[in-house]
Amino acid sequence: MLRTSCASRAAGLLGFLLVAQAASAATLVATVGDSLADSIYLALLSRPDLLKRYEIQVTRWSHPVIGLARSDYFDYLTWLKNSPPAAAADFCIVQIGTNDIQGIPAGGKNRWLAYGSEPWKSAYRNRVAEVWRILNRGRCKEVLWILQPGFEKRSFLARNRDLINQLQSDALASAGVKLFDLHTTGAAYGRDEIHFNREFDLQLGGAVTRAIVFSRQALADCGVCHGGATVRNVLSHRDIAPLSLLPAVPPVAR
Repeated sequence: MLRTSCASRAAGLLGFLLVAQAASAATLVATVGDSLADSIYLALLSRPDLLKRYEIQVTRWSHPVIGLARSDYFDYLTWLKNSPPAAAADFCIVQIGTNDIQGIPAGGKNRWLAYGSEPWKSAYRNRVAEVWRILNRGRCKEVLWILQPGFEKRSFLARNRDLINQLQSDALASAGVKLFDLHTTGAAYGRDEIHFNREFDLQLGGAVTRAIVFSRQALADCGVCHGGATVRNVLSHRDIAPLSLLPAVPPVAR
């Protein structure tokens, strides 16, 4: 009886260790940013078959109705620094900027940096860089940053997305972040003509999953010695549509 009990306990412990090992082997993916990043989170969750197949766990660090220009409604940078769980994510998927086409408070009563002015551009680049610094301080092992889509049905957003994308690209040029263009058409959007419809969300969720899997495999095959270059080479030649990896560029001289 005792022998059977010991065997049962041993089997139970072995099962627990195997489960724990499998859980620890899972790739943890965190979404970072605004409601467009939220849609990536939901799109990933809508494919439990892919998450199970590739051993991916998803956590949400994204928030709706936030941005980098304004912190008076919700101070996302402070929240990102202090609030998510201490465990580091293997991959962070970032998309932010839709709410940033507005002035930045400059301190003092009625003091603002006008949107698009040189002081505004400098402040915005600094806030983008701060996101990277927060994520790079033990929050994320690898950052995949998706730039703004074309907003083909919203002319105001479409006119300004190039500036937001350029400033984000400038701020991250020397950080080792992998920047992705997001290719859209008018058929990608839902009723509000800003957020994506279900069909495009599912497509984007699949693309993000493929980007993670290809990156993970390239790092595993190559190791840490020249992993960044190898991952970039793999992503540049694999099908991750509607995403496309932007070439690495040096920071803009100023």
